[in-house]
Amino acid sequence: MEKRLSEIEGFEIETLSNDRLEEMKEVYICPSFSCNLNCPHCYLKNLPFHFDIEKVLKTISFISDKAGSNVFFDLFGGEPLLISLPVLKDIVYLMKKKRFVISTNLLKLKEEHLELFHNAEWINTSYNPKRFSLEQFSLWKKNLKILNENSIKINLMNTLTSDYIKEETSDRLCNFLNDFRIYSIDFDYLIGKNYPDSDSVCNFLIDLYNNWNTNCKFNIVESIRESISSKTVFKDCSNTYTILPNGKIKNGCAYCQGEKIRIECKLCDCYDFCNGACRLTEQCSFPKELFKLIKEKEFE
Repeated sequence: MEKRLSEIEGFEIETLSNDRLEEMKEVYICPSFSCNLNCPHCYLKNLPFHFDIEKVLKTISFISDKAGSNVFFDLFGGEPLLISLPVLKDIVYLMKKKRFVISTNLLKLKEEHLELFHNAEWINTSYNPKRFSLEQFSLWKKNLKILNENSIKINLMNTLTSDYIKEETSDRLCNFLNDFRIYSIDFDYLIGKNYPDSDSVCNFLIDLYNNWNTNCKFNIVESIRESISSKTVFKDCSNTYTILPNGKIKNGCAYCQGEKIRIECKLCDCYDFCNGACRLTEQCSFPKELFKLIKEKEFE
């Protein structure tokens, strides 16, 4: 039986080989899973991990000093802005030795956070109005404007739920991206029971691609272009790790609990590009028709 994330203790960073340290890419930092929201798709909130901030800091420091030049930190959580300011400053100081981003819902933003934000490549924040109350959504937009005024880059993490896909239009989304000077946007989604079907997601992304009217970076399209032009995989999580609240690390992102590749994926003609895509989905999550459209339109 596959273990739940709360049962995974992780392993000590010192046991990782020098080769794996050199190959490290994205490292999620989760000092805590405490959060001020209760998003229905998230099962990380308030997981009962032992909290050891000194061990977390020691692990970040070890990676900062010994990992290769391609390592990229993502201060994830839980909600990072619930962390006390002195501890947050300590984490940012250690991450600054490498490239890093901060992922936050922005609802706890204070003026003293802005100086720390300036050190990040960009700030990740989730966008889906249905996650927020009207009051929260208003506060979130107000804080986006504060980031704009301080010339801080914003990457939106847009979760594609079934109801959002049905109601959102390309014009409305592009106008929002322009109004808030969004630097880039990710589209996160799961495929399977209680989630959108793959055709709905792909059709939504194709409509956006065909009607894109903004300078905002369309990250999934950029990744597909890079995959085609460089003949490399679209998504490779083999060098991704998560620092847990106990200071140990695990393979994969904060959500991923193991490397699972569906048998049907290995037989698919897109496998060399998508590498099985996200391991969390119950069915194929790679937008094949978008991939084919970009390849035909831009590379043939």
